[in-house]
Amino acid sequence: MDTSKYCAGALEAAADKARARSGDVQVSTEMLSGNVIDSLIGESVSAESLVLGSRGLGGFARMTLGGVGLAAAGHAAGPVVIVRGPGTAQHDQIVVGDDGSESSRQAMAYAIEQARARRARLHVVYALRMPMVSPAWPAYSPLLMASFQEEARTARGPPLGERRIPTS
Repeated sequence: MDTSKYCAGALEAAADKARARSGDVQVSTEMLSGNVIDSLIGESVSAESLVLGSRGLGGFARMTLGGVGLAAAGHAAGPVVIVRGPGTAQHDQIVVGDDGSESSRQAMAYAIEQARARRARLHVVYALRMPMVSPAWPAYSPLLMASFQEEARTARGPPLGERRIPTS
């Protein structure tokens, strides 16, 4: 069965909806064939961000990230935003995780940009994952302490390298 006509019609309908809602934003379409995950990751290379909708599954399945979203989030070239259905609560808050790594610095910059665009508060979270240790941990105590101290130094380092972010 040739599904290309159906897909072309669905794509054009989606583009028409986007044009109607976006006003002055330029909308373009492209119908790709092949693996959806590979196609989305490939498209992410030239995109500011990749925005995906959730499938709207109910119950427990709704609390988990789907396979496409998970694969895209792990392999896309830039930020990936998963948009669930419309929510009833307005939180006015952007949450970002920071572990001092380069990727968390990039996440911080993106979160700051999004918080500014939405005039939202930025909530920064740092969580330490405690390592599993053997019953002989006292013998490794100096190594564990050094590891914890290095992690704390990294986390307390200057945000976004030495770059200052204006607050207004």
